[in-house]
Amino acid sequence: MSTLPERLAALRALRPPHPSLAEGFFGKVRDVVIVASSSRGGSSIFTEILRKSRHLVHFRAEVNPFLLLGGLGHPHTGTGSDLLTAQTPIPDRAGMEAEMARDVGRYARGRSNPERQAMDLAWRLSIQWPHLEIDPAQVADAWRGGPDFAEAFLAFLARESRTAPLARNSGGLTGLVM
Repeated sequence: MSTLPERLAALRALRPPHPSLAEGFFGKVRDVVIVASSSRGGSSIFTEILRKSRHLVHFRAEVNPFLLLGGLGHPHTGTGSDLLTAQTPIPDRAGMEAEMARDVGRYARGRSNPERQAMDLAWRLSIQWPHLEIDPAQVADAWRGGPDFAEAFLAFLARESRTAPLARNSGGLTGLVM
């Protein structure tokens, strides 16, 4: 079984960043919208509305995995918690910046690149459940299956949850709970 860094390195080649964002992504970000909300406060729908704007770029999902990839997850920060401050050093700033540049984008109105979507999905699944070996080719095949993708993915998770050890939140990403 390959390690998560090995799998992400393979996916990196299949998910190039947008050419205008490839170098110095953090320096190109000028204004940031932060959506903070209590549980059930409407942040998900509000974020989906913001994603439809042509004037904003956004990430495809939550940003917590980027923090972990950058070394900013507990216990790696040395703060004893998830607390981050402006003074918290980023152990892998370049790696975090490169992955964020690959993920950021705008809402595609009617245009899509199914192959890129499949690779982006394989990446997101890999960081969400790092203990599972997600094969990008299998994800792409299932993604091409259209509406059957959800069923194929749920079957994969059910099968893997029986055979793969679940990740504990010990400095890694939260594991699958079924």
